[in-house]
Amino acid sequence: MAESNQYVPVGSYLLTSKDVEISINAIATRVDGTHNPNAAVTYPASEAPNIGDIINENGNLVVGGGDGNKANPTNQFGEFVPAGSYQLTSTGLHVTIQAMCQKIDGSWVRSVPVRFTTEDAAQLADISNMDGQLTLAKK
Repeated sequence: MAESNQYVPVGSYLLTSKDVEISINAIATRVDGTHNPNAAVTYPASEAPNIGDIINENGNLVVGGGDGNKANPTNQFGEFVPAGSYQLTSTGLHVTIQAMCQKIDGSWVRSVPVRFTTEDAAQLADISNMDGQLTLAKK
């Protein structure tokens, strides 16, 4: 079972999921002011305790090491979007989650990835596991 952390989107899915993988895609601003429309980073939820920040490094999203339990002050999109300073210099954010999910019969299956924007995240009440598939539940 995965654990919730500021770098792992919250949700009841964490109770019946394992091998959770998070991807963030964005348009990231480079030092020269141009934009990288394909900035992306992917990491397993198991690494979250060792993440100190998710950084925009000259137009590329990078996981920075540190203490994942130390509160990151940059989390303007709420608990469904991973925290990080990348939020200050990136737009068009999309979060994708995939996991091994337990079905009602006890078996495990790889979920179809769920993808949402920061606008979608503002309307979420939960990310749940519905018989082996990740599901976004709106408020």
